[in-house]
Amino acid sequence: MQQYKVQRQVYGYDIEACITKMDRDIHILLTGGCLPHTGAVSIFEEGKEAGAIQLRGHKDGVVSSRWAKELSEIFPCRVTVVCGIHYDNASGRMLQEIVGQTEDMLQEVIKNLG
Repeated sequence: MQQYKVQRQVYGYDIEACITKMDRDIHILLTGGCLPHTGAVSIFEEGKEAGAIQLRGHKDGVVSSRWAKELSEIFPCRVTVVCGIHYDNASGRMLQEIVGQTEDMLQEVIKNLG
């Protein structure tokens, strides 16, 4: 089992991905902002959704499904991503930057897992 973290600081708060690579699965806890939490869970296998939960009022499924889908297309395993990133009063521009940083983090994770 392999474990490591990828982290960025965005608008004064950390966004952190804790990655656990097992023989047949990859688990990722992706949280951050001023209130790290669980907002969505996405599970993908071979690029196809195997299960998803997004809590009412949350939009974290956009990021969790993106990560799980991409990783499951590249690596032959089940990928589970739990995501919860929150910033108070985030503007559209801030949300673009936050999502952009998570994309950069995803590329770093792919590189590390490869």
